[in-house]
Amino acid sequence: MILRINGALVPSGANPTGNGGIMDQLNKFADWFIGQETELLVKPATNTFSAWIQHIADVLNANSAEIATLAIVVCAVGMMVGPLIGAGSKWVGRLFVTFWAGVIWSAFT
Repeated sequence: MILRINGALVPSGANPTGNGGIMDQLNKFADWFIGQETELLVKPATNTFSAWIQHIADVLNANSAEIATLAIVVCAVGMMVGPLIGAGSKWVGRLFVTFWAGVIWSAFT
């Protein structure tokens, strides 16, 4: 590849001296820089984020029965209070969805 900057010919990687051209040097620097960035920033951040997600999933799975029970109680309260404020029909559907989601969640954990 022939590269010209301001009309001057820039040597390519096929330099007989073995030093490589400017593009090869820029590529080597970019590879080094991205490698350092990955080692110093991306890998620790990824490991930390993965550990947080795993911990949250473990806590939710350990307390799945209590979470499902609380959701069912909230739906039951909504069924009792709903007719007083005029929104009673929505809570029965929510109760059945919550119940079956809790059953399936408990079965798989």
